[in-house]
Amino acid sequence: MVIKPYEENFVEAYTNLLNNYISDKFDPKEVEFLHSLTPDLDERSMISAFKELMIWNMHNILPKIKKPIKSIIAGRTAEYYPKEDYEKYFQAVYLDGLGHLSAYEDPVAFNKVFREVIKEFIEKI
Repeated sequence: MVIKPYEENFVEAYTNLLNNYISDKFDPKEVEFLHSLTPDLDERSMISAFKELMIWNMHNILPKIKKPIKSIIAGRTAEYYPKEDYEKYFQAVYLDGLGHLSAYEDPVAFNKVFREVIKEFIEKI
């Protein structure tokens, strides 16, 4: 038996994914707005994107990149993966307690780190 969680229950799968990106720091009105978009999503495109995300493996791709990659890592995501995994490939900056939508959860913290990353990049040019 093949399980197809995205195809068989797209709305629940998408809602679970969305909830993993959102922390309690989000404005409840914005959360409600994001959830309201679910019925209008192109289900076929989203299922295709989910499948690609599930097979993507940074350990196969990133070692081929020779330049250092500066990465702002969502701290809540980093809880699930050892920091050593990120630090093999990235010059990582961690935003503790934030999820993938860090720029929306805490724009002040994100912009501070982002400015530092841009400044460092410009200084190397």
